[in-house]
Amino acid sequence: MPGHEIWFSGYCPRIFSQKVNVVENTTFGDNKYWRSHHNQLAAVKDSRVSDPFLLFNDDFFVMEPIEEFVDYHRGPLVESIARLEKQVGASGYLNGMKLTLDILKELGVADPLDYGLHIPLTIHKKEWLKAWKIRKKYADNPYPVHMRTLYGNLANVAQYENRMDDVKISDPSVITGFDRDFLSTMRDSFTGGHVGQHVREQFSSVSKLEGA
Repeated sequence: MPGHEIWFSGYCPRIFSQKVNVVENTTFGDNKYWRSHHNQLAAVKDSRVSDPFLLFNDDFFVMEPIEEFVDYHRGPLVESIARLEKQVGASGYLNGMKLTLDILKELGVADPLDYGLHIPLTIHKKEWLKAWKIRKKYADNPYPVHMRTLYGNLANVAQYENRMDDVKISDPSVITGFDRDFLSTMRDSFTGGHVGQHVREQFSSVSKLEGA
């Protein structure tokens, strides 16, 4: 991937043995979404972190060399909502998606896109902070605002034609679909699934950042 500085926001996992940069964050919240958003805020506010930077979650894998990163979206947000309604019926995550759609509609975004892909996202600090001010208004809402989607639409991060399906594989029994530039897993699919075995085979050696 482009760029050579890696930052962890929140804390440094022991496996990296202080060999990576860390943005310390001691702001905790009632749920993982709020904590994650505060970790992002800490990175945005830290002058040592480049502007823009690429935001990764801890379950993203870059499977092929990427010379120039391009941002993608998942398609219209209303389509993602309809698809998830068929799959799960109801959930806090789905209600948060609907809340995010309502917010964007109120802000004048005619056809919001879903940025809920498990791939990196380019973060422009000034634009992210604008989205953060809006997100803070819903801090007490029981459903999570989808910060990636809120920010992505307000900042117009991805071109409309740059659409892709999500790369996250949650089912340990899945044996296909691994030939992608990016992959993402769940704990079960990584530790005991075919996709986890595939990822470990591709990265069989320990990187210079890992270990004691």
